[in-house]
Amino acid sequence: MNKLSIGIIAASFLFACQGQVENKEVKEAETTTEKSTEVEAKETNTDETLSEETIESLVSEIDETRSAIEENLGEATVLKTDSLRAKVKQKWSKIDYYTDENGAVVRIKTYPYADISKRTEEFYLADEQLILAVIEDNGEGERGKEKEKIDKLYYFSNGEMIKEVSEEDESEYNIKNLDAEELQAEVREYLDLFKSAN
Repeated sequence: MNKLSIGIIAASFLFACQGQVENKEVKEAETTTEKSTEVEAKETNTDETLSEETIESLVSEIDETRSAIEENLGEATVLKTDSLRAKVKQKWSKIDYYTDENGAVVRIKTYPYADISKRTEEFYLADEQLILAVIEDNGEGERGKEKEKIDKLYYFSNGEMIKEVSEEDESEYNIKNLDAEELQAEVREYLDLFKSAN
């Protein structure tokens, strides 16, 4: 081998070694970043995890807000669903909206077609944020029923479900989260429909 070939081989070897060292350093840096991100996420989740005492306090506040809304309800603004998108139109015959003295929606109730179902959904809001969803398999009759007579209650705080009260024993966390996300999406859609109609 001549000196040029040896020089080329040596240079290639050095570049390869340097590349491996740089790749190793990059991978270590990425691993460190991933680990610190995971730690931050865990710390954030820990900070956001509410104590049982805090949850019960929030639930009590929401129950009081619901009672106050029910006591001060005026006439509903009724939205017929016949001109809405298919999924809403097929599920509900009408949607009632109740507003406070400032015109903010504080309660929404959906009604099924009488010949199909009696299931209703009620949504209670504060500052246009969902705080309570009430699901009743038979939503006919007087409004503002006692909690014990309601099939399902979903309590929300800061956009997150904090508690579910249900007559059924559903313990699957993912099902509850899916229900909560769907309810949030429904409320956003219903609020948009109300705003566009008025």
